[in-house]
Amino acid sequence: GDAYYDGVVHIPMLVRVPGMKGRTIPALVSQVDVLPTILELVGAVPPAGIDGASMVPLFAGASEAVRTTAIIEGGVVWHDDGVARGAVISPPYALLRQDTGCDGGDLRKPGQPATCLYDLVADPNQTRNLASQMPDVVADLQGRWDKFRVARGQDAKQLDLDPAYIDELQKNGYDFRPEAMP
Repeated sequence: GDAYYDGVVHIPMLVRVPGMKGRTIPALVSQVDVLPTILELVGAVPPAGIDGASMVPLFAGASEAVRTTAIIEGGVVWHDDGVARGAVISPPYALLRQDTGCDGGDLRKPGQPATCLYDLVADPNQTRNLASQMPDVVADLQGRWDKFRVARGQDAKQLDLDPAYIDELQKNGYDFRPEAMP
């Protein structure tokens, strides 16, 4: 569905690397980190501009983190309101923007998704929405998400896309026209 609770987006990743001892690593990683990891393990160079980072330093015990923030975007339902659904995970916080609400304390405009903020350490079951109590944290995490979207738009190459498809992308908040860039 279109919910981004930890129980939906936090999935275990199992990796077996020959010659490396198995262990549990609690670091925040993302699916975009898989490709650069595989490329490093086989001795290949990742393509320029790739979003992910290799997890090999984690496996080798040379690092405790690959990233401090992960962004999850999308959903199963198309929305024409121009507001992206997803989550920004930046421990200890998770900012969710979803239609299912937050079990109380929603920051929501009529017809818009709810904005939910949870402390994943103090409230691992995500039962206490902190969005209205911590607007500065909400603004910080939303700012990270917005910067990511703008940066990805700046990296975009002009494609020969159907005008109706471009219109659909723009309705969902992806505006990569040169005049829309900051």
